[in-house]
Amino acid sequence: MSQEGSTHDQLNATVVALMREQTGPVEKEIEVMGKRLVVFPEVFNVSTLQHVLEYIAYSPLKIVADELNLRGTDARLDVLEIGPGMGHFVVGAATLGPNVHVTAVDVNPAAVENVLRNAALHCISDRVSCAVGDVYNSTVAEGKKFDIIFWDPPFSKGDLSLRSRTNLERAVWDPGYAGLTQY
Repeated sequence: MSQEGSTHDQLNATVVALMREQTGPVEKEIEVMGKRLVVFPEVFNVSTLQHVLEYIAYSPLKIVADELNLRGTDARLDVLEIGPGMGHFVVGAATLGPNVHVTAVDVNPAAVENVLRNAALHCISDRVSCAVGDVYNSTVAEGKKFDIIFWDPPFSKGDLSLRSRTNLERAVWDPGYAGLTQY
């Protein structure tokens, strides 16, 4: 492994350790993008890198808002998020208007439950669908077409041995870029 790859993997391992430390063994309430959310253990905790991840989510949320303005408030807008983690983008998009419907898929079952909990917390469960799987292999996305698709993929490639890691670690590493290359 190259020195650069090793350094990157060490940084990612530090991020995972920091997330575990900040979240702890039980769910925790945090604020992200001005919204109160819950983050479960073993789900990517946005507050660990909050400013960076809020910035990453801001542009796609602006795209959703701009599309709503362009189409008019009565138009339905279907949004897909791949890998929603705790659901900060899902909640942000669905709360932009009553005709915004967000579908999300995640390989982490805890993340799916986390998204659904945060949707309920913000009274938008009727406009949020989330299930385990990926965009090619999930009942909630099957046969649907989307107006906007958002994916903030894992930070780095990592080697194939990372496939056996926890779901939280898989949110940071994409072993062999398998997730990216299938799309």
